[in-house]
Amino acid sequence: MDSELARIVASNVRAEAARRGCTQTKVAELVELAQPAVSDRYRERRQWQLEDLDKLGRAWGLDPAELLARPKGFEPLTF
Repeated sequence: MDSELARIVASNVRAEAARRGCTQTKVAELVELAQPAVSDRYRERRQWQLEDLDKLGRAWGLDPAELLARPKGFEPLTF
């Protein structure tokens, strides 16, 4: 996955799911995808779609934009 934003989104979804105790199977149910498709998104082999983020936001009571945001205090490494 090439996009920094795509990596941030994948990380945010994984973190939020972990906070809520949601398995990949539960996340798959929420976004109406098969579990292997969610696994691909968790492993950053495929990108999350805006529709998926909207469904997760509704299910989790979040503004989907929160899943797009860089974590607070995060500074990318520069060399």
